[in-house]
Formats: sequence, C-alpha cells, structure tokens
Amino acid sequence: MTAAPAPEPRDIIWRNVAVDLNAVARRRWVVNFLILVLLLSWSVVASACANSKSIIDNIGISPGTALYRAMASILPIVLLLSILNLLPLIFQTVARFYERAKAVSRVDLSVVVRFFLFQFVNVYISIVTTAVFSDFREAWKSPVELLKRIAHGTPETSFYFAKLLVFQCGSSPLWLLRAWPFISRGWKTWTVQPPELPAMMYGWAYPKVMMAFTIMVTYWVYSPIIPCIAAIYFFLVNCAFRYLILYVHMPMYESGGQYFYLIASRVCFAIGMSNFILVWYMFVQNLYGFALLVSPLVVITMGFFWFTRDAYVTSSRRTSLNEASDVEKQGHDLTSKFDSSLYLQPALRDLGRFYDFDADFGGSDDDDCDDEEASADGAYEEAPAEEAYEEAPAEEAGEGAPAEAGVRSLGRGWFG
Repeated sequence: MTAAPAPEPRDIIWRNVAVDLNAVARRRWVVNFLILVLLLSWSVVASACANSKSIIDNIGISPGTALYRAMASILPIVLLLSILNLLPLIFQTVARFYERAKAVSRVDLSVVVRFFLFQFVNVYISIVTTAVFSDFREAWKSPVELLKRIAHGTPETSFYFAKLLVFQCGSSPLWLLRAWPFISRGWKTWTVQPPELPAMMYGWAYPKVMMAFTIMVTYWVYSPIIPCIAAIYFFLVNCAFRYLILYVHMPMYESGGQYFYLIASRVCFAIGMSNFILVWYMFVQNLYGFALLVSPLVVITMGFFWFTRDAYVTSSRRTSLNEASDVEKQGHDLTSKFDSSLYLQPALRDLGRFYDFDADFGGSDDDDCDDEEASADGAYEEAPAEEAYEEAPAEEAGEGAPAEAGVRSLGRGWFG
C-alpha cells in the first residue's frame, strides 16, 4: 500500500480513478521510452527545420530578392516553434487519455517536465548541428575535432537564437487572445455541470520562459544584444500573464510550490552549462588564462544547487517534528470536520439530492435506517402520489416524493 497526501477534489480526474496503478506505471514507462527515442533523434528535426530553404526554392521565389532572404530567415524559426508548440498538446493528451493520470496536477507536471527536456535539447543540440553541418568531413575526423567545431559554431548559433527571441517577443501578446482555449472549448453548453474553468497552462508557459532564460545565459557572451531582447520578452510575458492570472485564469488546484523546485533546479543547470560552454570556447581559442578564471563558476553553480537542495528542498517537503508533536498535543479531532461527500464523484454528488448515501453507507445504525424507512412509508401512505408530485418539484424531490418525481428530476439533472 502506498500512502500519499490526497489531492484536492477539484484536482481529481474522476474517469481515471479506477485505473490500476500498475497499468499507469507501465504506460508511463512506454511513453518515457518513446520520448527518449524522440530526444535522441531531435537533431534530425532541428536540422530539417534549419535546412528548410529547399521549401522556398520549390515555391519558385527568386534567390536574389528581399522576400527570399526574409523567408529564408523566418521560415526555419516558424517551423521549429510550430513543432515545439504542438508538443505540450501531445504530452497532455497522452498523460490524460493513455497514461490515465488521476489528477490534473499530475498531468501538468508531466507536461512541464517533458517539455523542459525538449527545450533544453533544442538549445544545446543546435550547437552540435551547426558544427557538424558546417564541415561534415572535418567534424567527424576525430572527437577532438568535433569538439573544436562545436566551440567555433557556438557564436554562429547565437544569431539564430537571437532571431528566435525576436519572434517570441512579437508573438508573446498572442497569449491574451487565448486561441487554444477558444479552439478546444468553443461555444460549449452544459447540462449537469459547467465546463472546466480556464486554468493556467503551465505546460506551455513555464518551459517557454525557461528556454528564453537558457538562451540568454548561454549566448549573451557571443551576442550581447540577446540580453536586451530577452529583457523585452520577459517584460511582455510579465504584462500578459499578470493580466491573465488576475482576471482570466482560475486555479484548478493548489500546486504547493512544486513548480518552483523544477524551475530552480533547471535554472542552476542552465547557468552551469553556459559556464561550461564558455570555458570550452575560451580553451579552444587558446585563452587558457581566462578559461581557468571562469572554470570555478561551473563548480560553484553545481555546489550551490546541491547545497540548496539539501538545506531547503528536503526540509520544505516534510513536516517538522515540532509541528507534528504540537498537533498531537492539541488533540484535535479532524474526523468531525471532514465532509463525507467531499471525495464523492460529481455525478454521485448530484444524486445525493435524491438518495441518502450516508444512511446506507455507514452514516447511521440499523435502527436509524428502520426508523427512516418507516417514516418514509408513512409519508407515502399519507400523501397520494398526485399530491406529492405537485407539492415536491422535480428539482427538490426527496424522500417524501414518489419515485416518478425522483426519476424525472434525475433525468433533468443528467440531460438538462
């Protein structure tokens, strides 16, 4: 038996509750294996987007025109961002309908973690792709030659990511249009329950901001304009999401700060990788003194990460012994405050208006049940069926109402 803190009732995906945990684990292993294969072959996708000039040539645009140069500069970025924007939707669908995750927070967390991987691979695989395709034969002569090509190709890759940040700055206000909620929800009407509230799309938001930060700390040395573009992007995203969070999005659950742990660890990883790439670049350029001066930053960054994890992360995820002993000393009886219908499925909770679940499933003794049944029989004998139907509307049909009224009210509850 595995014990864990119960999720909030609004966080539960009720259609997945009955799925066996072992089946969920097996499906998660299958999905993770396929994601690993896709990550290893992501260089093929990135190189195909980078070499998309052949599409422009097939269209028939003259190579010497300004339109050709503009499309050759923008089309690779548009293709790559389009593929990346489809990944959260795919991950969310897989986690919800194939893996059968039991909570919305679990779905969002899996989307964020997996999309993070693709964002980091996309940033760093572009360096390798640029180095290999610049001179394919020279790059594969020896591992040392390949590493040298990677160091020389890093400044060239920085201009590509500078254009990507500019494109993201132009598209960041589109968050206010909320195109995906409109497409996915449309003009839905509801019968028993209203449609889901527009929640914060963590899978789309967090990894994109993290990718911009990773690009900034990795390439700002080679292209000093990148921090300025990133600052504009962060300002626009801040304005957009501040409005959405305050006036549009409704929280589906309380995350308890679990996304902060993901962000903090990946920030340290991005800073450490950027320092490592800078040290290697200086070493290849024969700047050995500068490389030795910068190399301690890699160790300091990773040491800071391990220190914060041991000092703060572990302690913040557990209840201290002092707090636990204080609760036990006070002796509060929480069972009296617990609502028995809190974790009842919404469909069954609606049925509770017509059926007493507490009486039949542990809410009372046998004597109480016999008394309630006797009183119910007396109510049926005293009140004719027609009069009871007229006095008790379909929406408020209870124990004293005939079965026909309860059935009709139940039909209205399910079908509007």
